[in-house]
Amino acid sequence: MLGVTILLVAQHGAHQATAQLNKCTSGDICLPIEKCPLFGSNSRAMWTEATMNQFRARVCEREPTIDGWTKYKVCCEPPALSEPRDSRKPGLDLLDLESCGMNRMHSNESVENNGTLGQLPWIALLKSSSGEYLCAGSLISKRYVLTTAFCIRSKDLAFVQLRKQDCDESGACTLKPQDISIERTIGHDSSNKPWLFNNIGLERLARNASFNRDVRPICLPVGPEYQTTHTKYLVVTRKEDYALLDTDAIAITEVHLVGIEHCQRWLRRTVYNSQMCALELAPNDECQRQFGASLTAQARNGRHVLYGVLSFGMDVCMQNETTVYTRVESFVNWILSNIEE
Repeated sequence: MLGVTILLVAQHGAHQATAQLNKCTSGDICLPIEKCPLFGSNSRAMWTEATMNQFRARVCEREPTIDGWTKYKVCCEPPALSEPRDSRKPGLDLLDLESCGMNRMHSNESVENNGTLGQLPWIALLKSSSGEYLCAGSLISKRYVLTTAFCIRSKDLAFVQLRKQDCDESGACTLKPQDISIERTIGHDSSNKPWLFNNIGLERLARNASFNRDVRPICLPVGPEYQTTHTKYLVVTRKEDYALLDTDAIAITEVHLVGIEHCQRWLRRTVYNSQMCALELAPNDECQRQFGASLTAQARNGRHVLYGVLSFGMDVCMQNETTVYTRVESFVNWILSNIEE
């Protein structure tokens, strides 16, 4: 009933009071309002004026739900850590911050189209039980692949292949791919049917991936040193580079970010702060988007970081096409709270 109560708050007067969203400071984080003790479980009708003022001062995010309501988040003190389930270690400790975002040469050199084998060691292929390629994903830890909520809804999703096999002109090849069954999938509980927002999901692998020179996790934007000053981002858009095992070095497409206002005019639909838009500088000849594909750039610390997950675009293929990505930074807390050892 609490979720219903909060939605009623949104419907009856709170919206006009929250035209200006707030930025969380002093250690507070943006939490769903039902998880913030300051607002308790009382209905809107029982709020005092002081509680309403707290709401106005703390509301940090709002998004529509599939049934036409509005869901709010507020700046609140982070909840105390609880005992991990089954004695598993949750969260940040499960990320490999020592070697994430590094390529085959164990350095932080560029991953642009330089013919280097194994230049994207975090690429994951989501496949059906028959081996058919379904979606793209990114390896973020030994046990988890990050993709979209759209991608994990396939009933035939069976296993993850950790990277395709690349061979160069001399005949040298990357190591044999790893095929690992999916233990379970985790979709964002607020993703809606058209998958226009909160389009993010996780696959938990049935066993640990084996990190080597060709299989490594991508970094997540978990701190200031993982932010980027680059205006150029990279994404793999060709389906054949995901679907085939034996190809030349992966073709990487350069994209530039564009503002939300431009994106909304181009797509003629609402784009949220938890999303980001990128303009492909060259046409996608196949006119096929690789849902779940990673939008990456080099961070201040030189590592390659996952900033976006390809979510959707226009219904027709055009040159200079604008594509929408789920903004990974908006979901770091969700990711960390849903991964386990």
